[in-house]
Amino acid sequence: MRSARLNILEPEFSSDRLSSRIPRAYSFVSAIYSRLRFRIIPRQMLESIEQHLPETGTVVDVGCGFGLFTLYLAMRRPQCHFVGVELSEKRVTQARMAAAKLQVRNASFICAESSSGNFPDRFHAAYCIDLLHHMPPQAADQLLERLYQGLEPGGTIVIKDINTHPRLMLWFTFLLDWLVNPKDSFYYRHASTWQERLTEAGFASLYVYPLRNLLPYPHFLLTGRKPAPPAQQ
Repeated sequence: MRSARLNILEPEFSSDRLSSRIPRAYSFVSAIYSRLRFRIIPRQMLESIEQHLPETGTVVDVGCGFGLFTLYLAMRRPQCHFVGVELSEKRVTQARMAAAKLQVRNASFICAESSSGNFPDRFHAAYCIDLLHHMPPQAADQLLERLYQGLEPGGTIVIKDINTHPRLMLWFTFLLDWLVNPKDSFYYRHASTWQERLTEAGFASLYVYPLRNLLPYPHFLLTGRKPAPPAQQ
């Protein structure tokens, strides 16, 4: 029987302290954006993601941007090693510089296309924060299959994304997505569709629930596990 563990983090690694400390590691414009992201995805949402991550092992952050939440979770989970995967070389450079300023040694960053599968050979958990609705459906499905292949048996996948209902909340999200990324295309899918895609990829123990905060985004969190092989008789 696995014994319970009490993890006590130092005060400087508290959620509120990190959300104000981490943006200061970036340049002026990126720091403003970082503070905005911590408003859109506040402590309570990050805690919802964090609770599904392992205490030790390798964790992949797919579509990590300039590493804002990679660094946050790495500082919250010091016994894990976090690998951020991001297409933009400029953002990867920013992430590495911020990690150096914050002296975060359990996080590294890879410049790669998310759906190409350029991840560590094996990892214990993976998560995507607001990535999948920026990917064409075929590329997103390929990503889920690649994550399933790379996960250790019993490993966890965590998806935080945008639901298609209520419609007014979706239109609010689309407007802000368009203002930030006017040249992008967006591919919103209902949470139940993502459940189906995870099942098709091989994941089990699926669970989805809405995430609420002050802003009218239709956030949801979806988790699943790669089944462990049956025990040998």
